[in-house]
Amino acid sequence: MKGKRNKYLTKGMDRALRDMVALDEGGEIGEIVCDGNECWVGFRRTTWGTVNRLLRLCLLTENDSGGAMHYDLNQESYSVLKDPNYEPMILEALRTGKPVIR
Repeated sequence: MKGKRNKYLTKGMDRALRDMVALDEGGEIGEIVCDGNECWVGFRRTTWGTVNRLLRLCLLTENDSGGAMHYDLNQESYSVLKDPNYEPMILEALRTGKPVIR
C-alpha cells in the first residue's frame, strides 16, 4: 500500500502497518508477533512501544494463539492508511486516551 504517511502516526507506527499490509498483499500473514518486549513484523523488528501505541488507537486486533502474542490488522488500520479524514479521529484519540473506534 503506497501513499503519504499519516502525520499523526509515528514513522514506526506507519512502517509497521504498511509492512503488515505488504505481507497480506504478498500472500503471507501480515501480523506483529511479540514475545515479551521483542516484536516482529515479518523479519523486521519493531518496538513494543509502537505496538502499544497502535493498540491504544485500536489499530490492531489481539489474536491470542498461545505462546507469543499475535496482533492482526483490522478495518481501522486500512482506513487510517487510506483516508486522511481519519486524522482528526487519531488526534482526538491521542488527546483523550480513548480509541479511534467508538
